[in-house]
Amino acid sequence: MLFKGIILEINEDVTQSVHNLVDHYRSKGISESQLTVVQRQCHQKSRIWWYTDEIFLYGVLDRALRLFDIEPVIKLSFSIRHQHRQLEQLYSEQSHAYRRKFKVYRGQGLSKQKFQQLTDTKGGLLSFNNFLSTSKGKHVATKVVKRVLHKHTDILGVLFIITIDPKKISAKTTLFTRHTDFRVTDMKHPSRNSRLWEMKLMLTGDKDSQLVVLSRRMKEEIDDKGWKTTNDSDPAHIYHQLGWLKNEQGQYQQAAAFYEKSLEAHRKTLPESDPSLAPTLNNIGLCDYYMADYSTALQFYEKELNLIQKSLLQNHLNFAASYSCISDIHNKIGDFSKVLEFYEKSFKIRENSLSPNHPDLSTSYNNIGQVYDNMGNYVKALELCKKRYGN
Repeated sequence: MLFKGIILEINEDVTQSVHNLVDHYRSKGISESQLTVVQRQCHQKSRIWWYTDEIFLYGVLDRALRLFDIEPVIKLSFSIRHQHRQLEQLYSEQSHAYRRKFKVYRGQGLSKQKFQQLTDTKGGLLSFNNFLSTSKGKHVATKVVKRVLHKHTDILGVLFIITIDPKKISAKTTLFTRHTDFRVTDMKHPSRNSRLWEMKLMLTGDKDSQLVVLSRRMKEEIDDKGWKTTNDSDPAHIYHQLGWLKNEQGQYQQAAAFYEKSLEAHRKTLPESDPSLAPTLNNIGLCDYYMADYSTALQFYEKELNLIQKSLLQNHLNFAASYSCISDIHNKIGDFSKVLEFYEKSFKIRENSLSPNHPDLSTSYNNIGQVYDNMGNYVKALELCKKRYGN
């Protein structure tokens, strides 16, 4: 849902995007005949046609959306945006033709682990990463799921029975935009086949109370962690968001790569000394820290420190955070004298800027105390431990 918002913000030239896409997949071994079709007909066919046609784009995009593989999603983001807009247009044009609720069907194979996760959502909300292609004929979806079960003996089959609000779009084959939200109403075995299940879904709307609360809460939590709330569609902003997402997934190498792209995009319009680059430098350093590349992390932390030194007063709390990051690096390296030096710098700023009972001061006492403990100065370590607990 939130990632969908990021993709829809991107605003790139379609012709250039197609050129980049073709170059990328030529290196991946896609046949020249398919690439030529994409280049010559990219403006002649609708994006929905591209997604449903039996060409490599469908398989690449569907897999990337399901697995949340960001690189191909970015390469195809122009197509995702156009598909989404065309579905919105179709909804606007066709919704008046449907007055009563109706059902559509989708057959799909799932691993046992994915199926277990699915059963846990009963009564709750369910969202699919990919565009969801369905049929108005139950027999079509049933054939699909039975064919999958016959081909793969280690998976389970699910026949999704989706009830649609009359205001939603429809056609003989219904294609939902990605991250459409459904409520899971029921699930059961339709036959004696223990590997085949039916799951009933109800298409939700923007007024679903649980969905509204969930969306608001997610955005609040993300804003607290540094999500950029600007509506800018510039590449620097988009890459920052993607870096944040990959960092949250624990995929630090990819996160660092997106943060570096954000930094590169910023540098096209900002001077090297601009202090607004500091948070991105810190983010890259943190990714390197998580990957145990401490020398590289230290370089980025020091670059961040140099920037904020040019724009902030020496007692600003941002300095305390920067000093703490550098201390953590030296602690990993085992240079305890440097650890102590920067932890004490951090502590002095916090001591002068925060109330005596602020939890950050307790953290500083603990950090410095641990350094003295590592250095064998147990008397000093005990003294700081007592200060931490107010003794």
